[in-house]
Amino acid sequence: MTYDEVISFRDNEKTGIAKGYSLEYLRDFCSKEKLEKVIANDLAMFEKIEKSLIEINEPKEGDFVKFDGNISRLSRIHEDGKFQLSESIGVFVSEFSSQASGCVWDSTITIERDRLTLENLEPISMFKKGRCWTFSGNEAGGGRGVWFEINFKVWNLCQVGAK
Repeated sequence: MTYDEVISFRDNEKTGIAKGYSLEYLRDFCSKEKLEKVIANDLAMFEKIEKSLIEINEPKEGDFVKFDGNISRLSRIHEDGKFQLSESIGVFVSEFSSQASGCVWDSTITIERDRLTLENLEPISMFKKGRCWTFSGNEAGGGRGVWFEINFKVWNLCQVGAK
């Protein structure tokens, strides 16, 4: 594919996933058909990952936390059950696993830190699309990352001792 064909394909692909690949990765495909097959496989992989993450019945990095009329991403869970929130994270996902990276503490989020414990989170029947990434074809390597949005669970943050 020529550079112009790759740009046109990326900009017109209907699911939006093509914009989640690096241009360098996309341009290495010699045909539109091969690229469409990779995208179909990656979409199926994201669907499987989303399903597996939603089945987990405990908070995980990348989930959302609803508090005081706000909603932020759970960015780090510490061994002692405390957690951090951020609006500036990348979330790596794989089947039954998610891991946040980047700015895991966000100074723009104002909240009492003693509330940020797993025991103060309660499940609610709500999901929110969140941006995340994984390796295309589940094969690690430089430039093989692909970004997409999938559903993550939303948890309600209770006041200390309210649960």
